[in-house]
Amino acid sequence: MNNKQKTLNGSFSLFGKGLHTGLSLTVTFNPAPENYGYKIQRIDLPGEPIIDAIAENVTETTRGTVLTKGEARVSTVEHAMAALFASGKIIKHQLVANKTPGTEDLHPEAISGDDGLTLIEMAPYGVIGSITPSTNPSETVICNSIGMIAGGNAVVFNPHPNACRTANYAVDLVNRAILEAGGPENLVVTVEKPTKESSDEMMAAPCVKMLVATGGPGVVKALLSSGKKAIGAG
Repeated sequence: MNNKQKTLNGSFSLFGKGLHTGLSLTVTFNPAPENYGYKIQRIDLPGEPIIDAIAENVTETTRGTVLTKGEARVSTVEHAMAALFASGKIIKHQLVANKTPGTEDLHPEAISGDDGLTLIEMAPYGVIGSITPSTNPSETVICNSIGMIAGGNAVVFNPHPNACRTANYAVDLVNRAILEAGGPENLVVTVEKPTKESSDEMMAAPCVKMLVATGGPGVVKALLSSGKKAIGAG
């Protein structure tokens, strides 16, 4: 086999619910022969169609990468592919670290005209509560932290319980970077053992002035129904 190609030692299956659909799913990963590429088979559909994971089959990228072949389609495939190919995660971390807007993108702006003068300046919310997903826990922590801190805010995270160790490790890395840059301690904090109850408590806390969440429809709906300024994706 070409030394740039790798495959699995054996098959394994994962069980859970679709991120956007909420449907119960079983996904099985199998080893493949040389030069086979990444292929996804919908064994739940008539004819069990196979979709090649290639750019030509990408039909949508709004909420995730969608691959389509005929009537068959699969959504949000990038997470599984990134997990199979470790450099995908490395690239995601590099992107959020280098491309997330920071203080360099915030500047006062004055607009004058016949109707008067408008001055636009940075105005932090204070403490932002953030709920992070199981699919991209560390990337979301890093991206949210950079943007929120740049805006003059502090952040408290309530990570997905299934990815809390990864998210909490990312929070520790962010805090260490803040200290090295001369910033204050614990500007970013997290819940060690997050639950739905801790999420509800965070959303209801008077000191939390704004809420942000990346996750499924349920958590986003709860966030947008909280009565607070909120941004939800999922």
